[in-house]
This record gives sequence, C-alpha cells and structure tokens, in this order.
Amino acid sequence: MPLDFVFLLSPATMVVKDAEGRRFGVAGRRAWADLPGAIPAIGTDNLYLLPLDRDLEISVHGTGEGTYKLGVVAGSLGRSVTLIDVPVGPDTHDRVGISAELGEVSFATDDRDKSVSLVYGVQGDRDVRALTVTGLQTGAGSPVTMRAARNLSTFERDTGGPEQQLTVGLAATTVEDSVQRRLGRRRSGQRLPGAGLDRARP
Repeated sequence: MPLDFVFLLSPATMVVKDAEGRRFGVAGRRAWADLPGAIPAIGTDNLYLLPLDRDLEISVHGTGEGTYKLGVVAGSLGRSVTLIDVPVGPDTHDRVGISAELGEVSFATDDRDKSVSLVYGVQGDRDVRALTVTGLQTGAGSPVTMRAARNLSTFERDTGGPEQQLTVGLAATTVEDSVQRRLGRRRSGQRLPGAGLDRARP
C-alpha cells in the first residue's frame, strides 16, 4: 500500500496541524501527539507517517543556520510537493499549508525576506511528471499561494502583491522508461511542450 509521509531535512523541527487544531511534532521543548493517524518513523528524525487526505498546516521552527527541504509525499494520491533550499535561521517560523489533495500550497514566514523553490510531482498510470518553480519571493506579511492542476497542465500563484518573474519548468518520463532505466537500459526522458516557461500565469 502506498505510504503518505512528511519529511524535513534541516537544522529545524516541524509540527503538523489539521483544521481542528490537532497536532503532531516538536517545536522547542514542546511536543504534540494528538493528530489522528500520525506516527514517527522509527530511527529517523523529522519523518512522520500520516494520512494526507485532509487540509494540513506544517510549521517549520528553525534551530540553526542553513537551508531546509520539506517534502509532502502522498503515495495514496500519486502526488508530492517538495520545498527546496529554503533559508532557515534559529528564529525562523515558516508555515506551509496543503489542501485540495496537494493541488494548493500556501507559504508564510516571519522572516523578513525569503526565496522559495518548489517541485510538484505527479505519478499516473503511464507517466511521471514534475513541475519546478523557482524565484518565488516572500517575507513577513506577504504570504504566497500556489495552485497546480491535477495533471500539472496549469500553474498559478497569488502573492497579493506586485507581479514576480518566475521560472517554471515542466518535464515528464513514461513509467516504462523509468522501469527500463532502473534495469540498466538507457533512454532519454520525454520533455513536455512548455518546459522552461519563464513566468507563471498572473
């Protein structure tokens, strides 16, 4: 059975909260464990197994200087969202909201300025697609919301502020291709029309 899980690679901790305020995770000296279905992975920090068929907010609390990678992987839905190379410091408090079966992602931070990149992933019966977005700028008081279609055919972002120049890339490979690569037969992956778009829809 496909797994649903959330992971964080960073000098930070995280707390996952649902719409009813139930939480799971650690922030500072506080810990919560009342989110139904959530359990920690044995022997690994910041890896939580939990159902992702609901709206959730993930809070990232910095414990040192560096960057973080936050992944939300819904194997049951065949979708994933990963935030990559996000700056983090000891006072960082970021909030990442996921909804609409990972089709909508919101990001808010208490840091003054922050650059965010993310990757949407979708696995279908015949192909695997990835949508990469770089150049999202945000900061305290300037949350951003991103939406992607189920098949990643469209992407929208809403910052509530001035337009931003983004880089959006779309790529895909067939499931057969992926299997053959793992077996050692090299074939080039397919690239979808529209890859390398230099800005998202306003």
